[in-house]
Amino acid sequence: MSTKAIFHACLGLILSIGIGHSAAADEAHMEVLDTKDVSGEVFMRLGLPNQNYCHQQCLKEERCKAVRWGFIEGTTAGQCQLLTGDLTFGEPKSLKTYDGQRIVVIVSLKEGG
Repeated sequence: MSTKAIFHACLGLILSIGIGHSAAADEAHMEVLDTKDVSGEVFMRLGLPNQNYCHQQCLKEERCKAVRWGFIEGTTAGQCQLLTGDLTFGEPKSLKTYDGQRIVVIVSLKEGG
């Protein structure tokens, strides 16, 4: 194989990686918002084993703009709220169960796509 052929093969590989990466960057994904809470129209509530499933549900639903993932501190299963419509952002609330266990709420926004 000539030097020129190797150069063209490498250049093609570099370009294909660059094009694939930029396309992936445009795909919809979830961004976690630290120290924020969100409200909006809840169109679906799901009990799920972990936050990844919550994000996957939002990415599948075209109308989903954000999620609130709530779980009892120290566990992984929780409630996923899929939100649509106008979103309002605020400070996180301190939530506890009736027996005093802390409820953690994580907000994520759908971006890209």
